[in-house]
Amino acid sequence: MMHIQQSLRLIFTLLACTAVTLALAQQQQVVLKGDAGSTDYDGHKIRLYRYSEMPGKDLKLEATVKDGKFEIIAPFTGLGHYVMMSEYESKTNGSYAPYLLLVERPDTIHIQANMGSLAQSTTSGSEPQKTIEAYYNEQRRRNEPFLQALRDKYGAERFDNPRKYTNDPIFQELSKVYEQEVYPRNEKIGNELLIEFIERYPESVAVAFLLKRSSFPVEKRVELYNKLGITAQNSPYGKGLKINNETELKSAVGRMVANFEVPNKTGEQLSLTQLLNGKKYLYIDFWASWCGPCMAEIPNLKKAYDRYKDKGLEIWGISTDASRDKWLAALESKHPNWPQAWEGGMEEEKKPSKVKFSVPFLPSTYLLDAEGKIIAKNVRGEELDKLLKELLAN
Repeated sequence: MMHIQQSLRLIFTLLACTAVTLALAQQQQVVLKGDAGSTDYDGHKIRLYRYSEMPGKDLKLEATVKDGKFEIIAPFTGLGHYVMMSEYESKTNGSYAPYLLLVERPDTIHIQANMGSLAQSTTSGSEPQKTIEAYYNEQRRRNEPFLQALRDKYGAERFDNPRKYTNDPIFQELSKVYEQEVYPRNEKIGNELLIEFIERYPESVAVAFLLKRSSFPVEKRVELYNKLGITAQNSPYGKGLKINNETELKSAVGRMVANFEVPNKTGEQLSLTQLLNGKKYLYIDFWASWCGPCMAEIPNLKKAYDRYKDKGLEIWGISTDASRDKWLAALESKHPNWPQAWEGGMEEEKKPSKVKFSVPFLPSTYLLDAEGKIIAKNVRGEELDKLLKELLAN
């Protein structure tokens, strides 16, 4: 009888533990319920491939749209953001803008998915995400009159189907306008709006998230960080922002960069000292396969490399991709002919984008002289060509 009672107690204990474990497991999930808006998207996949609370881990979660709907169940370990992509967007546009979804607790999030531009989707169920969406919606609203004027001037077809007009002189002119006017204007509007949001929502973790990803000069970011409330400052994004500010002050123009190493595709370590050897200047380009502007910049870098490599220029591409396979696929597709390395497999505290340089956005670039001193940051396109022409005139 005693043996039976002990056995029953053990069974009840195991059942209770199992129930608690299941309950905890259920709590530590976020359920993403998506509406694609049409059955036309059936068969296309939505992928969730990264979670900021699991750095360096490729999650490989995906759902196939069926009857216009999809569902993904993602792990949750704390306040952070998921990174997602639309297969339809990637196939249609040739690239995609990653959709960053900020969540602060285990919950069900409803996504009204924009399959052609997933980053412009809307959600319910996450207050921080609603703040982020309000920010980007207002940024687009303020920029729309200027974009509409360009649409009227260059034609809606070129805006909507850019891949069909790659060799069209008018489209090439439009691309220059984007590089010289649209991007700087959008950045300016975004920065002005972010200052307004910081004043309006100082405690919001969403505002800390946006400020961490902003392009403000570091001195301005420090000033704005000090205007955040305690909740925002103590969030992962507030803490990351503070670290980024400190790192950027260390990687400011005029600072010397100590030697570091990153492996190439064969696993061989490439070092700063090695790539500077015999060169007058080293251009370090932090990029990723999912980054549209990074991919668009490769043709410009090819021109610069061909023009100046024999005059003392070296370029070092450092991918921040979480996936080695996606990095290798991008190399195979774009064929950059300068040294390439991948930091995605390195420990966080050893990644140069975390400890050597401030990389708040992609692409982020640094131009170093022969001694390893930073002489310029984030110069690209025509601006880079002009600078190299001046530096390597002799």
